[in-house]
Amino acid sequence: MSTIFLVSISLFFINFTGTIKQKRHQDDQRWLMELSTYFMESELELEKDPLQWWHLKESQYPNLSKLAQKYLCILATSASSERVFSVAGLVSHDRRSRISPEKLDKVIFLHNNIKEI
Repeated sequence: MSTIFLVSISLFFINFTGTIKQKRHQDDQRWLMELSTYFMESELELEKDPLQWWHLKESQYPNLSKLAQKYLCILATSASSERVFSVAGLVSHDRRSRISPEKLDKVIFLHNNIKEI
């Protein structure tokens, strides 16, 4: 799991602690215990499947496993990749046949990641 992702989730749930109802406080404590136990786990080897690991640890980490399964799943659509190919086709055409692969990659990246103001 990405450290930034886990720290963000940790901070998100830690912010809920404080002056709240008793039930909510108990839920927060469960989240914090779950997070602290998870952070003590050894890192998963690169060749292992993280979704399978989360499925096996579902009873130990019920809340985190739901989040992980939601964010680690593969999208069932190819629309985003088709959009990238469409942009590549618009950029790389007969009149621009000498564009280098690196420059083409940068142009496509910029097109997909810069929002119009």
